[in-house]
Amino acid sequence: MIRANGVDSPSESAGPKRFEFTVGTGAVLVSEADDLAAQQKLSSSASAQAQVEVADATPTDPADAQQAIPLDANGFPVQPAQPAAGAVQAGYNYNGTADWARRNVGIKWDYGQDCTNFVSKALYYGGGMRFRYGYKSWDSAWWTNDYWMFGWRINRSYTWAGAANLHRHLMYNRYSTWLRWTSDARPGDIVFFKWKNESRINHAAVVVSWGARMELRQHGRQGVTTLNDVLAWYRQKNDPIEWFVVVRPLGTN
Repeated sequence: MIRANGVDSPSESAGPKRFEFTVGTGAVLVSEADDLAAQQKLSSSASAQAQVEVADATPTDPADAQQAIPLDANGFPVQPAQPAAGAVQAGYNYNGTADWARRNVGIKWDYGQDCTNFVSKALYYGGGMRFRYGYKSWDSAWWTNDYWMFGWRINRSYTWAGAANLHRHLMYNRYSTWLRWTSDARPGDIVFFKWKNESRINHAAVVVSWGARMELRQHGRQGVTTLNDVLAWYRQKNDPIEWFVVVRPLGTN
C-alpha cells in the first residue's frame, strides 16, 4: 500500500530500496530511501541479523518476474476471457500524456534514436510528471535541460532518453505498476519493447487508445501505429520482438 496525501492506494510496484531500522525488542523503520546511491548500514549485532532479512538489491528483469504480456503462437497478445478495467490513480494526467503524444508525434527528433526522449516529453509536458534531480547516470534521476557551449545543446539524464533506463526508473524509483493484459491498457500508459537479439529493452511508446488494439504514438519506424502492427512488422524480420511490458505510472512525484 502507498500512502499519498493521507490516502492509501494499492500498488504492485516492486523494486530495491534502502531502509534504516532501530533494533530493540522489535525492528522499527526510521528512514527509507529509493536512491540506490544512498548508504544505510545495519548493526552487525546478532540481534540485528536475526530480525532483518536482507534481499538482493539487483532489479529483477521483467521477463524473469513473468511480468511481460503473454503472447500466443502467432506472436500477438493473449487476451483474458473477461478483461478487467485497470485501476487509475489521481495525480498523473493519463489523458494529458496521450493527447501530447498525439499532437506532437511529428515534432523534430532530438536524437538519432528518439523514442524514449519523445515518451519522456509526453510524461513531462502532458502527464505532469516531475523532474527527479541527481547525477545523469543514476536510475533515480529524471530530467532534461538545455545549455550553451558554442551553440545550444541538450543535456539529459540517462533515464530521460534511454528505454531500459526509463523502464527501471518508473518501476523502481516511481509509483508505477505493470499491467497483465493489453485489454487493461488505457491512454497514457507506456509500452516497453525487448527484441530477441537485444540484451535489454530498447524501445518505448505511448498508448493513446483503450483496449486490445492499442494505438501507439512513437518516434520510431512509424509514428502513428498500433501494437499489433509493430509486432507483425518485426515478426517478419530476423529480429522479432521477444516480449513487451505495459507500465502504468501511478503518480507524478
